[in-house]
Amino acid sequence: MFGCCLKIFNFIQTCFMDLRLISILMCCWLAVVNFIMVEMGVYNNPVFVAFGPRAGLSFMHVAIDTQYKYTILVIMIILHTFISDFIADSMSPHIINTLQDMRGRYLPHRPIVYYIITTLWSVYCAISHLFLIFLALGQLDLLLVRLLSDIIANMVTTTLYLQNKTYNPEKFHSHEKKEENNHNNEFMLVRSGNNSSSSAATAIIAGDSAMLIDKNNLMQDVSSTYDDTDDDERRI
Repeated sequence: MFGCCLKIFNFIQTCFMDLRLISILMCCWLAVVNFIMVEMGVYNNPVFVAFGPRAGLSFMHVAIDTQYKYTILVIMIILHTFISDFIADSMSPHIINTLQDMRGRYLPHRPIVYYIITTLWSVYCAISHLFLIFLALGQLDLLLVRLLSDIIANMVTTTLYLQNKTYNPEKFHSHEKKEENNHNNEFMLVRSGNNSSSSAATAIIAGDSAMLIDKNNLMQDVSSTYDDTDDDERRI
């Protein structure tokens, strides 16, 4: 039983570290969810599986019952998706890898700039989530428009990320190993620094104790010397 659990844990760990396996797992789960939705009859619902404006379609409690309103909504979905993905793919990595990195000590901007950026980002995310909630309550064609816009926007930002990168798994793993070793060495240096401080204090205490012992031994030697001299004088 324990061996089976260990194998499952090793498999989960391998999937977690390999993006290709994670992608396969994601596709499998989406297939399961799609199968469940088919069995539930979601795709047979004419309210959800609909295209174009209709009397029952609404967005933020506003009826989308004309072609003009529907066109404006579709354009807003496309633009919002492009802008949101572009901002998120640019801002989130910088905040996580630069501002929130505990090992980093230097920043390219002043602290007030990061306060303003993170505040604006929080406000934008709140409004964007509200937009997506009402969009999810719409119909299938609007979700497909957002999905296609999201795929195109991610392809653009991924291309920007891949411009200065080269496929070389050997160098990638060696660099990761080097970074891990450097991190471990830094941790050992900090730990050894703390240990050396305590060792120095212990050495000082031990040194003081040794000096006291030496003084006591010296006094005993002197006393024994005087005692031997007195004994010799008495014999004479």
